[in-house]
Amino acid sequence: MRIQIFNLRLDAVVCGVFMGLVALIVCEASRAWLRAGRRPAPRRSRPPRRAESMALTAVTLREIERIFEILDRLGISREAVVIR
Repeated sequence: MRIQIFNLRLDAVVCGVFMGLVALIVCEASRAWLRAGRRPAPRRSRPPRRAESMALTAVTLREIERIFEILDRLGISREAVVIR
């Protein structure tokens, strides 16, 4: 009977420790979440680039062959790449 009482008390202590750790993790996560929500968005030093301005207007056969050379060296199948 004494061993069973000891085991029950030990289980209660271990459970209390784990509950405390879970509460600590939840508190820290909520603090970080609230802090991130209050912080203003970071300023950018330059405006973001648009994808359209970076894209080529036309891809020539020479450029496609160069792409295929690089793909062959990297061991990537030509069918796995989409050139738009």
